[in-house]
Amino acid sequence: MTVQPGSPTTATPTAVPSASAASSSTGKAAAKAVNTCLSSAGQSVFNMPAGITLPQFDEMEWHYWAGILEALLTLHEAEDMFGYLTCPNQVSNKEWSSVQRRTKAYLRLYVKQDIYSLIASDVDFPTFKHKFDRLRTTYGSALGSTTVFNLWIQLTQAQLDKLTPMATQLAKLNAE
Repeated sequence: MTVQPGSPTTATPTAVPSASAASSSTGKAAAKAVNTCLSSAGQSVFNMPAGITLPQFDEMEWHYWAGILEALLTLHEAEDMFGYLTCPNQVSNKEWSSVQRRTKAYLRLYVKQDIYSLIASDVDFPTFKHKFDRLRTTYGSALGSTTVFNLWIQLTQAQLDKLTPMATQLAKLNAE
């Protein structure tokens, strides 16, 4: 095969970057990738793809439900929400807030109300990652199953005191 000078297949020799330059460029590329993903997610509309359903999470089949949610957020280039507790430096606060609101809305819509009450507080769980991690800890492992069982035992064995205001007692039960 003969290559003509100036043709698109002609390669220009380049110097091999040093190891520190390569790692620096890798870090910059990763930062740019996060910025690009979250920027795209900030500008996209989070539609449910045709033929895909995300059932409301009801304590059953955590891995199945979480996998669908992760795939949906990946389609919308919002998969970085699983990895960041705070706004990355390279992302604007406006984009971060926009994506946070929409990803937390997915949790609100697709987690049954009684389960969502565990993560409803925006003070205790201010970001999507905080909320998702709490759900994963509670329902996503063998430890999660034990936790749910222990919560059920506590609830069924709880006794209310007639002399103490009921709201205080129920708040204590909810906190445990």
